[in-house]
Amino acid sequence: MKKVILVSTLLSVISFYSFSQVIKIGNGIDISSMENSKFNLLPNKRTGYVGTIGLDYFEHKYFYLSSEIGYLQKGGKDAIFFTDQSGQPLSESKVDIRLDYLHINTTFRGRYAINNSNTVYVGIGPKIDIPVNSKISSNNDHFIALFQEDTPLDYRVKNLKTSFGLLPEIGFTYDMNKFRFDINAAYLVNFGRIDKNPINDELGNKVYNNTFLFRFNVGYKLN
Repeated sequence: MKKVILVSTLLSVISFYSFSQVIKIGNGIDISSMENSKFNLLPNKRTGYVGTIGLDYFEHKYFYLSSEIGYLQKGGKDAIFFTDQSGQPLSESKVDIRLDYLHINTTFRGRYAINNSNTVYVGIGPKIDIPVNSKISSNNDHFIALFQEDTPLDYRVKNLKTSFGLLPEIGFTYDMNKFRFDINAAYLVNFGRIDKNPINDELGNKVYNNTFLFRFNVGYKLN
């Protein structure tokens, strides 16, 4: 399944140079959180940046294809409270982990024209997220060390998998002369865990991620 998704995505990326109709640039935010199968770690949402370039092509009255490549951030936040022997709070340690990915997707979009300028669409297609960097921020240096050592909390790139999956989306476009303005909301569906930490394997823990994307795209019609 992973090979099929990879091949179909790469073929689309190659082919749209010959059949493209709208080139576009997108910017926005993503909202992400983490899930662990055995531990309650980094469940709080963090807001990151997402930026893409792409092309809409094979345009038909009722459907078209859209392919994009870009950068996005995943991760999560947590707040850990320390107490004394009586249970009274002493301090709070905050942790914010950011995982940087190269993102590639191709979606099939069905669309409905409200009028000559306004269109709504829904789409779905394969996506690939390739880890390129990670960053940990905390007000407690001890926690920064934990996230960068051989522990269940080690989120260095070597312990992150390339994430294959699907990208369902919904959006609205407005065409004005040669320009297309696009508001898009999407969710990243990952096929399985995002980590490959051997220590987590020993503990039976798996790390999953939830990420929503919200973007504004500006496109230019090539023909």
